[in-house]
Amino acid sequence: MKYAFILGSNAYIASHGVITFFEDTQEKEFLKIQSVFKPVKEGNTELSVDLHIKNAEGYNVDMLANKALGVSHIEESPERLRIFNADGSTMIDVHQLERHDYMALSHHISAELERYDQIAVIRLYGHFMVGNHRISIDNEKLFIDNESFAESVLIGRGGVQLRTDGVLL
Repeated sequence: MKYAFILGSNAYIASHGVITFFEDTQEKEFLKIQSVFKPVKEGNTELSVDLHIKNAEGYNVDMLANKALGVSHIEESPERLRIFNADGSTMIDVHQLERHDYMALSHHISAELERYDQIAVIRLYGHFMVGNHRISIDNEKLFIDNESFAESVLIGRGGVQLRTDGVLL
């Protein structure tokens, strides 16, 4: 199974369902896919995620297999997990896309995704922190602190590693 993480208009295709942040010679895992959504005919599992992030005020937000520690507003469905800030804005949205949804993405992404039979496509959206770094993901760009990244497709082994100077696989 491969994982494609869609962050803005970027796609990062990896062998492991993990995103880490690399800072000062230390790697911090902040998102791990425990299981992906599969309908009843394919095994009946739901998207299950571990998260280790901070909200905009710097307070820790931790989840283990979709079970929150200290988070008040969460919305879940079999293929999606959303955590909201106290003001109702989205802190993080982890959404597993269905094939018809991800094939409608920009051609530079869908052309790569159609090469894989077994792939879970996970779209991230939101505004949160990892360590002391601000991560902001909208429909077009990935922002790490003040740097923005857009329109890239990277394929690699292992998981996805965010850094202040870009993304590695």
